[in-house]
Amino acid sequence: MKAWSARATVAALAALAAAEVSAVRHVGFETDAFNKTYPASNRGTFVFSPASFEVDCVLVAESLDVIPKADISAMMGVVIDFPSAYIPVLEGLGNRTNGFSFISARGFCVPDIRKASVATRLALQRDYGAEVMRLMPKEGAEAWFKTMLDGEMGDFSISPSVSASDRFSFYDLVSFSVAWEEPFPPENAVQLPFRPDGATNDVEVAAISDVRVADVWETKEYSLLMLPLKGGSTFFGFLPKEGFSISDARVDITSLEIDGLLSLVGAGPERGVRRGPCRIVIPRLEISSRTDFTGAFRYFRIPTAGLHSVAGEASGREFVQFAKFSLANCAPGEKPVPREDGDGASPVQAEARNMVFNRPFVFFVYHSGTATIPVAGQFAGP
Repeated sequence: MKAWSARATVAALAALAAAEVSAVRHVGFETDAFNKTYPASNRGTFVFSPASFEVDCVLVAESLDVIPKADISAMMGVVIDFPSAYIPVLEGLGNRTNGFSFISARGFCVPDIRKASVATRLALQRDYGAEVMRLMPKEGAEAWFKTMLDGEMGDFSISPSVSASDRFSFYDLVSFSVAWEEPFPPENAVQLPFRPDGATNDVEVAAISDVRVADVWETKEYSLLMLPLKGGSTFFGFLPKEGFSISDARVDITSLEIDGLLSLVGAGPERGVRRGPCRIVIPRLEISSRTDFTGAFRYFRIPTAGLHSVAGEASGREFVQFAKFSLANCAPGEKPVPREDGDGASPVQAEARNMVFNRPFVFFVYHSGTATIPVAGQFAGP
């Protein structure tokens, strides 16, 4: 497909989606948060939860006076009260199914908890499961986060310099694991030669491989793979074409284009989407990141001081997300459905398209039940 034609398709689909937009726009804000936290110039491997970041903004808003709270509401496009908009999101993401698990914990760690409003603390606990806790001793705060994450982030720690500060810190811990809707056969594990940006030699990475029916959309800069995951979610993998970089593959991951991209799921040839046999080879995605998103807060004009109802006169020292993402071959205890006789691999292989993720790529997962992006990230090598 020619580049201009692909862009026109995205624009048309975005216009269609805009007609059905709800009072709360999650994915547009979340996409901007992803881009501001990790600019396209970033060449590393990382993972980030835009949906969790959005909830973090709400927690700050709920800790402010009426006027700054209203300013954040307007910036985020939330025209109804926060609990009505975000309690269903947290419940939807937290509704674990076999192969889909989103666990999160958020909290303000403050130097003097006596300065926090009891009413605000109770409201944050009741509506969002968030906590306002003492910064010292740090072992107490660390234990709370680890317990809330069911032990999945046992290495979480607060540095001694932070815990001794007279400023407050905010932490957002997210562990998201999901499996492919159609399990990848474990016997198809391979070692994939992978070429990092700027490298002259390949490195081998653990990968999975299969031939299956998939949706693929092409632009001049990248190929987009769309495959269903467990829990009503979809994987979007953006593979740069030869001669283009990973920043080129992010050209359409913006608040202006995201509705068009999401509308491609299940679309047909009239929208440029090709469905058919596809040979997929993709690295195993098990990524952890520590992200200081203070800069993104500043971009969105989210205050880092003046949160009197949680921190008194103290200002914020750091706002950090610890994210862990795992994309599994199959759900726990699940086995791939064996191919029936006559489904021989050779004819399918002969006509299959190739989507071999052997160079840096960007990805995100969209969850239809909450209309959010639980995770977005980039794989640039081990």
